[in-house]
Amino acid sequence: MVSLSLLLQTNPSLADETTYNISIRVKERSLGPVRNEIFDERTRRYFQLSEKGELFLEAMLKYWNQVAISFNESQEISKN
Repeated sequence: MVSLSLLLQTNPSLADETTYNISIRVKERSLGPVRNEIFDERTRRYFQLSEKGELFLEAMLKYWNQVAISFNESQEISKN
């Protein structure tokens, strides 16, 4: 099971999130392999989630669903 503290780590910040930062996080947290390939003189970065990475993604999606539910509930309350 992935801990909530791992989900909430945001360094670099989410505002700065790019596919580069995602691939760095995947590699640093051992969530799957990352490889670079050159295509048309440009470097392309590919990554694939491992089983641990898929569990992490599932936990993030569950967490995000809870955030969305809470947000929607607060919107409904503010309307009344």
